Amino acid sequence: MAEEDNDLYMYESPMGKISLTGRQYAVNLFLKPKLERGSSFLIKDHVDNVGGLRKVQEKKKLYNNEEHHSDDGCLTDLEEEEKKPKSADLHGNKVYLKSCKKLGIRPLKSVCKSLNTKKLSVKRRGLNSHHILAICNALVDNKTVENLVLEDNYLNDKSVQYVCMLLCDNNTIRELNLCENQVTTSGFHYVSDMLSINRTITYLNLSGNNLGESDADLLSNLLSKTKTVKSLILSRNNFGDVTCKTISEPLSSNESLRIFDFSWNKFRPMGGAFLANALKVRNIFLTVLNLEMNGLSFFGTNILSDALVENDTLVELNLNSNRIFDSSAASLSKILLKNSSLRILRLRNNPLTTVTVISMLNAIKRNEDSQLCLLDIGTLHIYKEAYGLIEELENAKADFVLHYGGLIGSSTDYGEKDIELMQAKNPLTILKEYITSKGLRLIDFFKQLDADGSQSVSRKEFVDGLKAINVPLTDAQLDHLIKTLDRDGDGEIDFGELMQGDREHRKKQRELEKRKKKNSRVT
Repeated sequence: MAEEDNDLYMYESPMGKISLTGRQYAVNLFLKPKLERGSSFLIKDHVDNVGGLRKVQEKKKLYNNEEHHSDDGCLTDLEEEEKKPKSADLHGNKVYLKSCKKLGIRPLKSVCKSLNTKKLSVKRRGLNSHHILAICNALVDNKTVENLVLEDNYLNDKSVQYVCMLLCDNNTIRELNLCENQVTTSGFHYVSDMLSINRTITYLNLSGNNLGESDADLLSNLLSKTKTVKSLILSRNNFGDVTCKTISEPLSSNESLRIFDFSWNKFRPMGGAFLANALKVRNIFLTVLNLEMNGLSFFGTNILSDALVENDTLVELNLNSNRIFDSSAASLSKILLKNSSLRILRLRNNPLTTVTVISMLNAIKRNEDSQLCLLDIGTLHIYKEAYGLIEELENAKADFVLHYGGLIGSSTDYGEKDIELMQAKNPLTILKEYITSKGLRLIDFFKQLDADGSQSVSRKEFVDGLKAINVPLTDAQLDHLIKTLDRDGDGEIDFGELMQGDREHRKKQRELEKRKKKNSRVT
């Protein structure tokens, strides 16, 4: 074995020349990330060599593109055993079992059962690169599987490389789901290169991976070169303003993309402005855009409204949890007043009030060309005086629906006298009562401020949030409230501190109520 490990292996292929000794060869067959047509035919060779069953002799040329293509451009089989009729194993079951045996892994029943169906789904099984290699080897000649789902398997970049090698030549698979894995820049590089070759993938899901600002150029390259991807899901990654700026132009010129999910990332108002600029192009083909849980805020929403006035293709827009306050009422109303293509607008978990809702409803009413059928403001409670307008719209537009939390009293519930009384109370009491009057809970308000999901907000962010919704607190009361909530004095108000402060406040309120009842009985 020691002598065999020292033997020199030479490999020439579209992937580049490799000269390694035995164990190095088995572990590290592919040195270059570049993918080309014919890459899928290297998978079988890798299975054999990792299994230790076959050597590649020095200077032996395998899978040469010129020598192993027929006149009509189709790839031909290289080994005698592969020239036999494949009718006995049309779906690759035998290849899969044989590959698992060579690689020393246990075959998965779910894979064997799925190879003759349109969907092969393996979720949450903790697959390693050998499992993926075996699956890819089985799919090289498979003409049945159209949807490959490898969700939540802790896949690394090596596993992604095998999948991309397969898809360089596989013309059957149309949907690829790699969400909730460990794909980083290297793996994303393979995906980007593969999509410049593949012409059948229409759906790609890379949500919940380790992608971020350093991958901006790769994402730009992907959007520029892909001609077939219609749905691109990049939710729950770490893309920010730099990425938004980089992809703005290729996004606007992409003619295949219809659905773009960029939710739960980390861009802020400036990044939102760059994405909005991509929507200004009148011939853009994008119909669904999901920007949930980012940080558009006032500036980003304002730029987006200008873009959507010109856009005539977007059908669904998700702006849930984007720090959109009442200050953006004019921008939101502008969208609904001028746009004639939008059918669904989602604004859940934004600290809006009835004032903004009424403004938006009036805009829909005035827009004769409006196609809007769903306005979703989540659990937000609105004043009863808005009900007449809601009913009027639902009668005028048979398919119009407003999703909201319910109806509360009247907008006159808090007049000047009420505010004076509130200012004499504990600041936390004032905050809770005022937020409740706006149809929000304290926890909902905090989540709107905590756009990055860090479970904490700075003092400035907290104060700005209070002022944005016009909470009737003096500067002294604001200072007292912050000191009460920032228990550890680190300048940050975290979720735990807020909840602890709320619990203690409610405890004191109950004690006061008990005293009042006791005193009333005595008198």
